[in-house]
Amino acid sequence: MEGKISVYKICKIVVISLKLLTVGLLLMPPIVVATSSFNPTAFAPFPPRGLSLRWFETFFGDSGLISGIRNSIFFAVLSTALSLAIGILASFAIARYNFKGKNLLDALILSPIVLPEVAFGNALLVYFYYLKYYNHTIILLLGQTIIALPYVFRVILPSFYGISRSFEEAAMTLGANEIQTFLRITLPLIKPGLIAGIVLGFATAFNNFSVSVFLVVTSTQTLPVHLMGRMRIFLDPTIAAASTFVCLTMVSALIITEKLVGIDKLITGIRWR
Repeated sequence: MEGKISVYKICKIVVISLKLLTVGLLLMPPIVVATSSFNPTAFAPFPPRGLSLRWFETFFGDSGLISGIRNSIFFAVLSTALSLAIGILASFAIARYNFKGKNLLDALILSPIVLPEVAFGNALLVYFYYLKYYNHTIILLLGQTIIALPYVFRVILPSFYGISRSFEEAAMTLGANEIQTFLRITLPLIKPGLIAGIVLGFATAFNNFSVSVFLVVTSTQTLPVHLMGRMRIFLDPTIAAASTFVCLTMVSALIITEKLVGIDKLITGIRWR
């Protein structure tokens, strides 16, 4: 019995150590980047010997980086809105109706998660090249919408399964038509899923690089693409300051989501089928 207990304790220590090591490895890159952004001089040793905001001042004064942020926000907002509209309608159809191709539609919407983003971005580029369609704003918006849609759909669909249809039936019994019931009853009931979908869709589109790098031009260059192009020429702490700013923005969004909805709904949804 003592031998079994000791083996159990050893295994438990090993598992906990592996968890801590994994968390440490995941946190180390952003920690290094964040501390580098406060270095008083470029290429200073780690950890920094002082603190300075000069690189953040350079970042907010850099027209290229600010333009990248504007483009990223613009495309992320539009792609999130489109993926939210498509995700709500598709989720409602799958959750409420039985029709041929239901499972196929489900798999088709989730397929971009399985397909490598690099291959998908290259495929979009080649496809529109053969179509001789060169509106890069629409192409990039389409690419980011397709990438964000599976994540939005994944958290909204469980919301429909998590509410009772008796509320909708009661509303229609009292005289509301299907559209009124959907807008005034169904949507408010799935509000947690909607908020989670908005946050997750925006974060996915805003930070996307693998697809965007194939579809941008100079006028539509997003922040991740601009940062990667800048790193190929010269590496300075301004890039670290930009990365820290993005990380803080995403962490703030997650904190707000945790307060309003709960991070668990971002990952698993309210309830799966």
